[in-house]
Formats: sequence, structure tokens, C-alpha cells
Amino acid sequence: MKKAIAALLVGASMSAMASGPYDGLYQSTVNERSFILVNQNGPLVLAANYYAIPTDGSIGLYFGNNSVKPPLMYIWDAYMGPIDGNTGNVTGLAASGACNVTMQFVFQGQTLNWSIAKAEQTQLGASQSVNCVSAFPAGASGQAKRVF
Repeated sequence: MKKAIAALLVGASMSAMASGPYDGLYQSTVNERSFILVNQNGPLVLAANYYAIPTDGSIGLYFGNNSVKPPLMYIWDAYMGPIDGNTGNVTGLAASGACNVTMQFVFQGQTLNWSIAKAEQTQLGASQSVNCVSAFPAGASGQAKRVF
């Protein structure tokens, strides 16, 4: 009986998973520490960008009674928006929530081409004078190759 219930639960969970032709992990062609995880669910695409930025060594991360001051910080930015065919237009928070960025994704085979459409300060960005237009200039573009 337990095996039947387990099989039913696994089967039900598998049928509820989103799957699209562009789902996967893509690695930047210019920065080996930068990845974009893509998941499509019908007409929506979710993209999570994971990348490293250098620090000045003064930022401390605490794990219990231990701390580390890494030379690089790994950051997640999340984007979501509609996808039509092989083109997605996504918006999300970047720079640890300081900027609201809109990008276009174009999928071609195993390649993801992206370009920034615009960037604006969020309330956090304005409170800390973050120049989002300079950090994420319109027209900036890049490419990532599918890893799996």
C-alpha cells in the first residue's frame, strides 16, 4: 500500500511540474560564474540570474558563531514576464532590490540572447542613491549557452 501511495504522489507531482522548450540552466559566454535558470509555464517565463560580484572584503557573513568576509558575493536576481514564441519580455529586481530592470530574452537553439530595455530605481535604490541606468544601461546585451 505504501508503495502505491508513493507512486501516486510521485506521479501527481510530476504532472504538475512546469515544462517548456527553453527550461534549463544557461551559462554566460563571458563570465563563467554567471548563470541563468529558466523555467517556462505556459505563456510565462521565470528567469533567475545567479552571478558573482567583487567585494572590498568588509562585508561579513555570519554562520552561527563563525563569520567569513568573501572576496566575491553571489547574488540572485529574479525576473518574470510573458513569452511569445522564442521571445520573452521579463521584469524583475536586480542589485539586491535596488533596481527594477526590464529585459528581452531571445532563445535560439541552445543559446539565450538577452538585452536590457530599461532600468529604474526602486525605493531602496533611491534611498541609497543607486544609479540603475548606469549599472544596467539600456541596450546592454549578452549571451548564455545552455548547460542542461
